[in-house]
Formats: sequence, C-alpha cells, structure tokens
Amino acid sequence: MNNLISAILFSVAQATCPITSSHTLAYLSDTTAGVTSETVGWANDYFTWLGTATGTTFSAIGLTATNIQTDCNLSSFPNLRTFFMPGGNAYTMQKTLGSAGKTNILGFLNRDQTNPSAYVGICAGGYYAAMGYYWETELFDINTVGAAGDNYQNFLNYVQGVHYEGPITDIRDEQYSFGLPPGWFRVVNTSNSQIMVYFGGATWNMNQVAAANDGLTHPVLYFNDFWGNKNLGNNMPAAWLYRTSTSSPYRAFLSSVHPEADNTGGYVQPGTVPQNNIYQNYAWLTHYVNNVSSTNYPTPATTLTPIINENPPHSTGLTANCYTTNVLFCDDFEIPTGSPIGLMYQWNRNMWDGYDDSVTWEYVQPWNVTYVSGPGHSGAGFASNFNTPSTGGGFNMIPASIMTAPVTTASTTNTLTYYYRLNRFGTGFLQVSVSYNGGAYTQLAKYTTNSLSWTKATFTLTANQPNTVVKFSCTTGSTSISYYCNIDDISISHT
Repeated sequence: MNNLISAILFSVAQATCPITSSHTLAYLSDTTAGVTSETVGWANDYFTWLGTATGTTFSAIGLTATNIQTDCNLSSFPNLRTFFMPGGNAYTMQKTLGSAGKTNILGFLNRDQTNPSAYVGICAGGYYAAMGYYWETELFDINTVGAAGDNYQNFLNYVQGVHYEGPITDIRDEQYSFGLPPGWFRVVNTSNSQIMVYFGGATWNMNQVAAANDGLTHPVLYFNDFWGNKNLGNNMPAAWLYRTSTSSPYRAFLSSVHPEADNTGGYVQPGTVPQNNIYQNYAWLTHYVNNVSSTNYPTPATTLTPIINENPPHSTGLTANCYTTNVLFCDDFEIPTGSPIGLMYQWNRNMWDGYDDSVTWEYVQPWNVTYVSGPGHSGAGFASNFNTPSTGGGFNMIPASIMTAPVTTASTTNTLTYYYRLNRFGTGFLQVSVSYNGGAYTQLAKYTTNSLSWTKATFTLTANQPNTVVKFSCTTGSTSISYYCNIDDISISHT
C-alpha cells in the first residue's frame, strides 16, 4: 500500500520532472543541496565530452533537490541507468535531500535489474553512499544524534553498515590544521600511473576503518603517494566498486579522487592538470560508469590511453631512514628512501596519527600533528608541528598527547633521544613521560620555558620492559598558530 501511495504521488508530480526517455544519467546539480558550482561544472564538462562520442546514446540531466524529493520517480524511467552524485558536502546532501530523496534514490538502485541502475559517487558522493563516516576523528552516521536542528539519519546507506574515513590529513587536515598544510587540493599519483585531483574524499585503511572482507567491495584504484595503516593494510583505496550481495553485479562506483575534474572553477587553477591527462581520466571514469551501469558508452579518442590496473602499489610499508642497528623506535620526520616522486607537503607513514607504524590517539579529538617543511632539526627540514585546537571558540587547556609505538626495551642500556622546540603562551607546556607494560605514566620532563632553538634531550629507560611507550603531551596555551610544540629526530635505542 505504501508503494502504491508513493507511486500515485510521484505520478502527479511527473509533469514537472525534467527527465525524459532519452536521458541515461541523472545527477544532482542543485548547489543548495550539497554539491558545489565547481564540482557540478566538472561533471557538466565531463558529460559534454562523453556526449560527443560518435554513435553514443549517452544523455545527462541535472536535477534539483525538489526533483529528487518529489518530482521524479527515478525508478520509473527504464532508460535511466545511472545516478551520479558530484562532490561537495555529504552532510548537506543528506540533510537537504532528506528521507524522501534517500528513498527515491534507493528505490531506483533497488528496482528490478531488468533495467539496470547504478550509483556513481565522487568525493562527498562516496561519503553520502555509506551509513556515515569518520571526518578525521569525529564520527557522523545514521545513528548520530547531533545538535539542535542537526540530523544525520539520511545518509543513503546503500553501502550498508559501512563507514568511510577522510580526508587524508597529510593532504588536507580539515579539523586541526589551522591552514596547514597549504592548499585546498592536491594532484595525486594514482596506482594506475595516472594523475588526478584529490579534495578530501573518502577512503579507508587510513586510521580506523578497515575494509570488510565480505566480497562486496572491490578496490580498483589506490593512492600511490600514500601508505595505509600497516595494521589495516598498506594501501589506501582511491576508488572502488560495491555490490549488495556476492551473487549480484557491482552497481556502485565510488571515488575518493576526482577523475572528472578539469582546470575550471575556483578549486583548480588553469594548467594544473594537462588537458591530455584530463581526457585520459574521463575515459578511465567512463570504463567504470559502463561497468556498474551495464552500458557501453563509447568515448572520444584520447591521446593518452586510460590505464585499467587494479593492483595495489605497496606490498609493505615504508621504513624511516633513521632505523639502524639497535634502534627500537624512531622518527626523523623525513620522506623515506623509496617514496614516490611528487610528494608536495607530507607523506603519511606518520607514526603519530595512525599510519604505517601506527599508534593510538590518547584523546578522541587530538591536537593537530602534521609534518611541516622546516625548520626541522636535521635532514630536509621536516619536523612535527603541534597546534592545540580551540573548543567552542575558547581554548581547551586539556593537553592532547601522542605516543610512540610500543617496544620492548633491551637488557642493556636503553636511551630515549629527541629534539624539541617550544613557544608557549601563559601556562602552556610540553611534557614527556613513559609507561612500562601498561602501567601509569611517569614524567620524564616538563618544559615551561620557551626554547625557540632546537634543544636535545636524552633519558635512560628501564631495561627488559615490554610495551614501553613514550608520550609527548602539549598545550601551547593559545589557539594562535604563532605558538607551537615541535619534536624531531626521536629515537629509542639500546647499546
């Protein structure tokens, strides 16, 4: 009965629906509903290019939020094969489209597959497809109870029970970076030897989300410049396919990167991505649109052939250059030997925020920890940078902490060595402490006097202790980026 009522309501509204029998793809083009003028512009440019192919049946139509909520019964258009969600803001998408939009899109995806139907989600469109996501350290999903007026229950949840995570903080730290690292986007090297634009998209194997080994998700592209958490897998997917059961075809293509991006709009400046690479990315994207939509759209000829290579690039994690004989733990905050060419700001073997030699956060919302270029103590000038976040517009004096990976100290002399700089305000401080075998932390040092030059510190650690963890805690005493705690060239070694 509910389906009958819904069909009647949709049939009344169909007169205002812009979809016709010629349209094979519909996409959200309403910039009040979570997509942006830039991402819609990228999508339009891609669709225009695809529509110029000789003999194509491809035809795209942009929809408003109202079209999706009430005007168009998506499942009633047999020639409509694909719903395409551009990038933007997944929270705004789910809030604006609401329950009605969610129900309509799911009805389209779950219809009788005599007329195949697929979902393509780029960046925020990938977040929206799941039950929710970790935005760095904060969880937002269909079970989240937000502040007054907020709701999160209308994430599509087509990828049922799955969370994604992002952004890649070494590219763009939204939560605690205070503008570091610079830039709003990054051109990344992908595992198929192409280059694509990244702008905060979803992934996993980064900090806390591991892919379910259930046969439903199939990665087709990875980040070549970045390594995943070694405890979750050494590779972070940049694009993947999804199906609702192991006996069903893949009906969703989700991409962390923007294969549809060109050099227009305010995000990417002219000349950033060479035009031949843009067309190569268009053709690569079309391969997977065809895959999930059961279509066979031809593409215009491209100078660069799209590379379909779904193999992960990293068989192991990277090892920091500072690991030498008798070193139990170290981090010199330098780009290690063997990392790919093209890294612009940081690399994410980061031991401190859950990458290759991962450790855990002490607090749910930790400070920002980034690799910043200079002035480091040694090497190429990279060091850690600590900025304490504000809370509700005020300063949070609770020190946030990062901890080294657990090691077992040797039977001989064990030495902790590090270099630090401190520029604190008021009651700010940098504190260093140690825990053995899960016990309470014992303070080794607490610095309350500013030291603007790099200062070396060494301490002897107790021998034969399992699960030895060194903790660095800082509160700068101010939300200003003028104040900082830096550490560099950290090691735990034995003689």
